[in-house]
Amino acid sequence: MDILVILCGISAVFVTLIAIEAIIKRKKTKAFNRYIWFLVMGAFWVIIGTFETSSLRNIPSINIFLSKLDFIFASLIAYFLSLFAIHFPTENKRLTIKSELLLFIPIGSVILLTIFGKIFYYQNSGLVYNILLFIIYFLTIAIYFFPITFYNLITKYKHSQGVAHIQLQYIILGLLVAITIGLVLSFEFAINRSNSTLFSIAYIACIVYAAATSYAMIKYRFMDIRVIVRRGVIYGISLILVLAIYTYLALALKSTIEQSWNINTTWTAIILIALVALGFPPLKRLVEKIVDTTFKGRQSIDLAVQEVRDAVAKKTDAQELADAVAKNIQGYLNANAVKIFLLERTKGCFVHSPDAMQREELHEDSSDLARLALVKPDVIIRDEIPHLIEEGKGNGNLQRAEHDMKKRHITAYVPLRTEDEVIGIIAVGDRTGSDAYTVQDVQYLEHVRDQVTAPLANALQYRDAMERIRLQMHGEASS
Repeated sequence: MDILVILCGISAVFVTLIAIEAIIKRKKTKAFNRYIWFLVMGAFWVIIGTFETSSLRNIPSINIFLSKLDFIFASLIAYFLSLFAIHFPTENKRLTIKSELLLFIPIGSVILLTIFGKIFYYQNSGLVYNILLFIIYFLTIAIYFFPITFYNLITKYKHSQGVAHIQLQYIILGLLVAITIGLVLSFEFAINRSNSTLFSIAYIACIVYAAATSYAMIKYRFMDIRVIVRRGVIYGISLILVLAIYTYLALALKSTIEQSWNINTTWTAIILIALVALGFPPLKRLVEKIVDTTFKGRQSIDLAVQEVRDAVAKKTDAQELADAVAKNIQGYLNANAVKIFLLERTKGCFVHSPDAMQREELHEDSSDLARLALVKPDVIIRDEIPHLIEEGKGNGNLQRAEHDMKKRHITAYVPLRTEDEVIGIIAVGDRTGSDAYTVQDVQYLEHVRDQVTAPLANALQYRDAMERIRLQMHGEASS
């Protein structure tokens, strides 16, 4: 099978999987719904491209049918992507359904021209293009892609912060590479009728977008899509892809040697087997290293949580225990500061007191963060609060807590709750450098919360009991 067909197939699988994952996590926002339609259209377009790259293109009736579908789905991709760019991340109230329909008119027009065979038709041994109408079609979708889509995305990228800023960075990069390559090669192929191999690369370029989007989803929870992938699965998929390309290159080398030097096929087969056998171990190590580097937080969660568990295992003093937990969290997340506020029942507030000079208090009557801990048990990243509010998951407490977090330079908030009460709050500062906290970091904080809540609750009960005994003995001594 031709390597281009294989690569187009891989690209189709990647885009389709992303579309399925998005559909499963579907949310009631315009940006998300338009993004789903964009992904679905993209998946169909790359699947069609896979068929166009295969030998089916040699059958005239199938060739013209696939080419029309190609143009139609490319137009719909441009349309839905532009709508997503306008609505992301906060819904654009000015672009109503009526406005969206008006925006569809140019796209609908070029789709009709395609359906009725005005842009191209089949003659003799191939497609014949009406150059004027093709340029009109090309400029139409190019306008939707560049002045509309990229203008909106780049503008929002410049004004975004934290996780949203990094998400857009990868999405823009993936789209820019895939769309630019696709448009340039498609235009060159249609005008000059050059080698169809170059045209096939337009579909393969979608792998770049699929990879960038997958990375933004897995690492930075793009569109709040939580993709859970085990390390073994990532290793396996990556290794299969690398080995497939490596083996194809080895086969190409074998064929070249046989044709150029007229060497016996037995010897070239032995050389091929040796190349694959010798290349597998270093390729495996390389893939594992790249995966571990790319998804470092995901791979080390269990080990990092075990280190926290070990650090608190033999401690009974509440402050020592809190300091050990804070030190481990700060080291793992590379945060500039981690504070743990513990419940002080005698005063009815949460206190961070590594020493008398650095004592901080969170009172329920004056701190929105303390009030939020009583009603919302989730781990919250400050940059995600506006999205939670937009999706109807927030309330007044959440909005006020965002201001409190900014004032105190807190980026991540983790309430520590038992069945009866909130016993503490973990407050994590900004990450050192420009990196934002990822979905893996949230998972790590959730695991740490689950492991340390009970030991901290026991330590606080012990501290309170000892305080009651001390006060009782002081009272008896006074009397």
